[in-house]
Formats: sequence, structure tokens, C-alpha cells
Amino acid sequence: QAAFELGKLLYTLSPESDPLAMLLLLDTHALKTEDYGFVLGFVEQFEVVHNVKMLPNFAYSTALATFYREVVSDQDHGPSSALLERAVLFYPLVAHWLCDKCAISVPSNALFVSHETIHKSHTKSLTQQCQLYLER
Repeated sequence: QAAFELGKLLYTLSPESDPLAMLLLLDTHALKTEDYGFVLGFVEQFEVVHNVKMLPNFAYSTALATFYREVVSDQDHGPSSALLERAVLFYPLVAHWLCDKCAISVPSNALFVSHETIHKSHTKSLTQQCQLYLER
């Protein structure tokens, strides 16, 4: 909780430039503290300014926060499934690495299985962002 609050404080000091890259941390800390509303509200509020949905961490975290909201309110999982599908399509490297980390075998005809194709479609900085997200 303390790391989450400190991250929010640091982000508010300079949201335009975000010199400490708090955008790469805030969603993870919010999910760990089960503050799903923060993730969803942050994406809604800052989507126009920072295009946060285009960051791999927010793409997956938004799907996860939506899923947990649906579980709590006993709703259909259509919206979270659609968000997860979008995240996997935009950032297949994250899905590939998640499956590896969780020892999940994926059928050979799955979209994100070809490791070489995935790496060719991701820039070095995007690959690093995906790695950062997975390591947290």
C-alpha cells in the first residue's frame, strides 16, 4: 500500500514528463492493493493525455481490473475478455512469456506461439516494457 501511495505522489509531481516512469508501476501496485477502480479510473482519465492503453502494462491491467470488478459484481465476463483479447493481439510477447512462466502449454497453431515472429514485431523498448511488466 505504501509503495502504491508513494508512486501516486511521485507521479503527481510531474505527470507531463513522468521522469521516474511511474506509469510503468502504478497499475501493478493498484492491482496488488486490489484498487481496481484506480486502474480503470486512471485509464479513463489519462487516456487522452498519455494514451495509457497503448502501454502493455495498462492493456493487461485494465483487462484484469475489469475481470475482478465483474467477479465482485457477478457480471458477465464479456468486457474483460474483449480487453484481454485486445491486449494479447497488441502485445503477444507478454502472453507468450506468461505462458512460459506459468508452464502452460499452448497449441502450435496459437497466434502468439512463434517466438521469432513476435520479437520481429516488437521494438527493443517495447520488449523492455513487456519484461518490466512481467517481472512485477
